[in-house]
Amino acid sequence: MYKRLGWLSCVAMSWLVPGSVMGQSIWHASRGPSVNLAAADDDFDNGETYDVDMGAEIGFASLDHITYLAPTVAADIRLNLFQMAFRAPLRFHMTNWTLREQDWDEASDFFRLGQCVRIDWSNEGSFQRERGQCRPWRVVKDDYYVSTRLAPVQDFTLGHGTILNGFSNTLDPNHFQSALVTDFQLHEFVSGHFIVDNVTNPNLIGGTLSLQPFAYEQEATEQLYEESNRIHVQLTAASDVGAPQRVLTALGRPLTDGHDNLLYSQNPVTVVGADLQWRYILGDQINFELHADTNYILNHGAGTHAQALFIYKHPDGLWSWRGVGEFRYVARNYIPNYFDSYYFIQRQQFNLTAQSSAASEGVGDTIVTKQQYLDSLPRGEWDAGYYMALESEVYAGEGAERRVVANGRVYIADNVGRGNDGQFLVSLGLHRIGGNFDVTALYSRQNWNLLRDIFQLNNTLVKVLVRWDFSDSFYLLMNYGRIWQLFVDSGGSTVGYQSNNELTFSLGYSGDVN
Repeated sequence: MYKRLGWLSCVAMSWLVPGSVMGQSIWHASRGPSVNLAAADDDFDNGETYDVDMGAEIGFASLDHITYLAPTVAADIRLNLFQMAFRAPLRFHMTNWTLREQDWDEASDFFRLGQCVRIDWSNEGSFQRERGQCRPWRVVKDDYYVSTRLAPVQDFTLGHGTILNGFSNTLDPNHFQSALVTDFQLHEFVSGHFIVDNVTNPNLIGGTLSLQPFAYEQEATEQLYEESNRIHVQLTAASDVGAPQRVLTALGRPLTDGHDNLLYSQNPVTVVGADLQWRYILGDQINFELHADTNYILNHGAGTHAQALFIYKHPDGLWSWRGVGEFRYVARNYIPNYFDSYYFIQRQQFNLTAQSSAASEGVGDTIVTKQQYLDSLPRGEWDAGYYMALESEVYAGEGAERRVVANGRVYIADNVGRGNDGQFLVSLGLHRIGGNFDVTALYSRQNWNLLRDIFQLNNTLVKVLVRWDFSDSFYLLMNYGRIWQLFVDSGGSTVGYQSNNELTFSLGYSGDVN
């Protein structure tokens, strides 16, 4: 039975993370069956599997340079295989006490009420304490496991991240989206991970299917220095079936509909890929992996990615870290990890920054979609590039109380010979420090050209969340986000997306009603 209302309270408006930033393993299950940095590190409960918590928050939010009163009614429900994090987040204007209209004017907005709805089944019969994080279970390697989750996504990755890496659908506070995510594992032989970005209006659909053909030949062992080799074959595909091709205009001004959505013509963008992974394992401490990925953007270019990974786990399970290096050789009209952390906005407006505007010069439109930018790239030429990452986790507790107390991730990527297409991301998480204090932060910068451009805050993705449980039932919450909004005039036209600050302070209460 758990007392805390959980992390969903922390993210009642839009920042729900089944990916790596909010307390999950920074190299999470969507990257394939060989991802566990350590053994099961989360809280499991084989006994009580029915439980209900109720709670509420009251606080203030700042958005659009307007201050709102922000109450939230909340409940966490667990009924065996079914779990739900119910939230009713509201924002009232402090001047006239009206409800913020943009929060509830579309069908997708009503999925805010179920910010994590999930069904999980495991052959091991364990039930993870949800805590509102809506993340995959950390299952043992020979388990049979299925999980289906309905929630917003942040920092979601498929396969080795060469097609879909760090995707988020929470960058625009005016248009709430709830994704459908499914993971399954059948022993070690086969596993899969799938995503639909918006259940009310699906656009981005993707999946990875992974096969380990020699799994049944490998015996489980308790020897610390036992050696083994494993081979995986993966197929990954992702498609934006409703990808914006060109924004519609009138008298040179981009047009919007009645819900402040850009109007545009559509044409699908699909990326397919296959990869081979070889993994060398030395006991419980050392893993070494080689990946070879080949991807193709249909009707455009192809790219190859060669990755080397080294994973080291402390012999007592106190911490683990992973280093990743990747060499790329890609066609000029191919974009690595096309569906990235900015894609939710850049699919409609690629030219968010001075650097991305410079990269799309010559297209001619006020708002350039990412597909327009892709179409403008020349054919026939190839570029070399790189991706480097360092990731780490720190653990505490034993048995059922074992958990991640700190994690971090940093990566940098660029293609030599191309301008304005660099990528940089850093994230940090401190979880239940002292039993009652949490901090998570994310900083992502896209389309930089020079290293000094990485730290320009304008049009940069920033998320910071702090939670302090100062008693068994009460907590304080601070949530800051740098997000994008489409500013529309009274005539229904716009100059495009602009970055804005979203800040919330709340006092919350949670209690067990069982």
